[in-house]
Amino acid sequence: MDFSGRTTRSSRSLLAAIVGAVLLAGLLIVSCAAPAPAPAPAPAPAPAPAPAPAQPTVEKKVEWKMHSIEAPVSYMVDGYNMLSDMVYERSGGTLKISVNPGSALGFKGSEILPALRDHSLDMAEALGTYNMGYEQMLGFSTIPFIIRDFEEMAHMKAAARPHWIAKLKEWNIKPIEFHPYAGSLFQFPMPITKMDDLKNVKVRCYEKNMADFFSEVGAVSLTIPFAELYTALQHGLADGLVTSLHTGVDVHVWEVGITEVTELCWGTSLVFLGVNMDAYEELSDSQKVALLDSAMEIEDWLWLHTKINDNESRAILAEKGVSFHTPPATLADEFLEASQFIWDRVLEEGGPELQALVDDYLEAVGRPRK
Repeated sequence: MDFSGRTTRSSRSLLAAIVGAVLLAGLLIVSCAAPAPAPAPAPAPAPAPAPAPAQPTVEKKVEWKMHSIEAPVSYMVDGYNMLSDMVYERSGGTLKISVNPGSALGFKGSEILPALRDHSLDMAEALGTYNMGYEQMLGFSTIPFIIRDFEEMAHMKAAARPHWIAKLKEWNIKPIEFHPYAGSLFQFPMPITKMDDLKNVKVRCYEKNMADFFSEVGAVSLTIPFAELYTALQHGLADGLVTSLHTGVDVHVWEVGITEVTELCWGTSLVFLGVNMDAYEELSDSQKVALLDSAMEIEDWLWLHTKINDNESRAILAEKGVSFHTPPATLADEFLEASQFIWDRVLEEGGPELQALVDDYLEAVGRPRK
């Protein structure tokens, strides 16, 4: 049997199988050794532009003129000038208040409310008694004998503040500070010890309630401008007056026959510093803070120096030979009773708002309203 042919074919088949296996193994090795390349990374984003540097806030500079009827040498004007300096410093020089004493801006004391309301004035000192013709509430402290001393003046301010703030808002006015005049005392050539001591005595009066009271008790009520008061006393056109000790010193009452001060307080006047509301609202927040914080500090200063000034005036009058007399306690009760018709009239004219203010005050000082 011939095996040579089969052997050759078998060998070829085997060889082919070996070659195929080798090729397949090679492909597998190549496949495992060379993995597919990773995709290219995405390009990095461009950096964000740097923010622009913050610009400093520049506050608008504001200049106000403040009106005052007080003389340039008054301690009150000293206080107003201090307020101006404090506001200027605390506002970083952006709020400047120039104080104009002596009515230099041309307004009378009785013209302040409409001038502030209409923005004819930026800021002004206003006496309640001078402006009670517009709002009876502003003159409540001149109700006869309602306020007896400095302690009661503090209660007056506390009672009046919320009522006045609300009322003045109706006038487009923002009050920022309240302080008093010292009490008005009886200054005559003789001590006043009883009602009859005032019979036919000529008394200079500065407002209606006072004039009505002295007429009621038998005196002669006179209206005399302050500038003419010294001459009127000198020539006997007036016998005496009811005013603060400070005013007594200004008038030089010891030179014109006034030798006695009777320690009986007629009343006083509460003063406020007011700002036109539109002008106030145009201020920045920091300017408002500078104004209000300074005003509260000056309020304390003015209260303190009102009392200091009253004591200094008392010492000057005593040095000039004026005596001080404490009347019988019954005299104050008699005068209060004689003035009851004025209380009734003022409270009726003032309506519920004024009545509420007076009730708040009397409750604070422990005196019921008759």
